[in-house]
Amino acid sequence: MAVKRIAAVGAGYISQFHFAALERIRRARPGWQLAAVCDLDLRKARQAAEKYGFGAAYGSLPEMFGAEKIDAAVVLVPPAAMKETARAFFERGIPCLLEKPPGMNVQEVDELIEARRKADLTCVVAFNRRFVPLMQRLKEIAGSQKNPPELVEAWIVRHNRSEEEFACGTAIHPIDAMCYLAGRVKELTVEKYRQPGNRAPSYLVEFRYESGMRGRLTVLPEAGVNYERYHLHGAEFSALLETPLDGSIDYPGRLTVWRGWREQFVQDNRSLPTVLQEPVELTGFLGESQHFFDLLENGGANRSPLEESRHSMELARSVLDGRSRSF
Repeated sequence: MAVKRIAAVGAGYISQFHFAALERIRRARPGWQLAAVCDLDLRKARQAAEKYGFGAAYGSLPEMFGAEKIDAAVVLVPPAAMKETARAFFERGIPCLLEKPPGMNVQEVDELIEARRKADLTCVVAFNRRFVPLMQRLKEIAGSQKNPPELVEAWIVRHNRSEEEFACGTAIHPIDAMCYLAGRVKELTVEKYRQPGNRAPSYLVEFRYESGMRGRLTVLPEAGVNYERYHLHGAEFSALLETPLDGSIDYPGRLTVWRGWREQFVQDNRSLPTVLQEPVELTGFLGESQHFFDLLENGGANRSPLEESRHSMELARSVLDGRSRSF
């Protein structure tokens, strides 16, 4: 088997999680090689290359494209740079894993969708909550119930996150995860407000899904703690997912299921041996990378396609704008 070469673009904060996953991929799949990493700050690219084992570091895409043969790419740039960066890979026939959100707005996502379809390439969007093992277990348990869940609730609570774009840049995670659990949204109602003393707005959102489920989302960027939780309710069935996000009070995560007042199932990652509490695996970064390379090697159904990210982006932009609407 010919060695296939992976490139990465962007060596900022989020890259450390993706690069740790790529390092695991490289060890488990000897047919793949970490060929190159690129960042506008060449110093960061060189540091990443040294730490994670990339063969070369570059300070610009043209320089990297001119020097390297690339078979797959992980694109970890900010939303404002995503469209042009991803298109540069698509135009060269290179499949991509894209950090979320894949653009600044729905129009940019549409342009990327068109470019991906024209090139007929695999593209996975890095909504890592879909690949959190506890989230996947929650979806499996919910789908096995005699009666489907009727309500999904989610809370994204952060400390000292004052950016105005929080509802799209970060809260798109629970918005997308709720769709992963409940399906497409047909109607949403948004209350956007700003508490005295807060620099960023907060949001209370209600969803009606095509599946018949209802949803509620609370977005608090400036609270006293970090966590992200999901609660499902149905006939004689309730479940709570305390998501294992690195740096949150719920790490390494727990999933509890109740039926008729009694705990029916508990998976508490705190009971795992410390050696098995690996952030790159528990937080879903490893799972999404494995899925991307599985698709490249074996094909199959894409569990986080670019096309689905359009709906999540549309919802997130509506929440950000405080705009209630139907779809």
